[in-house]
Order: sequence, then C-alpha cells, then structure tokens
Amino acid sequence: MNRKIREAIINAIREEKAVTVDEVVEIVKTYDEMPDVKNLVEQHYKKVARRLLSTIKDDYGVRDFFAAETAAGERLYVNIAASDNLEHLSKVEQQLKPKAAGTARSYAKARKRQMEVAGQLVFDFKVEG
Repeated sequence: MNRKIREAIINAIREEKAVTVDEVVEIVKTYDEMPDVKNLVEQHYKKVARRLLSTIKDDYGVRDFFAAETAAGERLYVNIAASDNLEHLSKVEQQLKPKAAGTARSYAKARKRQMEVAGQLVFDFKVEG
C-alpha cells in the first residue's frame, strides 16, 4: 500500500475514539485497488495455517510453535518444546522479547488511560503562589 494512502487511512482512524474492523475495511476500500483473487486464495490458506500453528499449546496452555526467520530468509515455525536447534530457539527468543516489552508498554498505557477516565489520576492542576 502506498505510504501516503496508508497515512491518510491512519489519520482518519486516529480521529475516532473506537473503530471496528468493518469500518476500517470500508475506508481501505475507498483508497486501495481490488486485489488479485488467486493471491487472495493463497493468502487465505497461509493465514489458516499460521492460525493453526499459533493454537498448538502444551498442557499448561503455553504456545509451542513460534515463527522464526532463518539466516537464509526462510520463515519457519519452531516447536520450542521439541527443538534442539540453538539458532532457531535464539531467533524465537529475539522475536518474542520486543513483543513482550511492547505489550507491557501498551498495557501500562491502557491502564493509565483507564485511571484518567475514572478520575483517579489527574494531571490538570494549578499552583498558586
């Protein structure tokens, strides 16, 4: 997608307090061209396969398969419970670390905003002197 088109869509979305995927789809349809049906079918099957892999969990409910990119640029899904390949396990760890940090920051942002809206945290104050 063209960068300017992407920015226009994001700017339209940012003006909203909340938005559904269907609403974003309608905005995207006004800017983006019609996709190739053959490619869509292939993408669909890949998405189903990725979803399937992401649902495989151990007895404790922890995911077993994670995406990693090899040195050759191949994307594969590593079963971290069974893999004995240190390079693959390291790639999975490298991929998960920033996601965990990003999730923690997003959680803190959502929690802070929730407290602001609830009136428990107020940044608007005056100092008289």
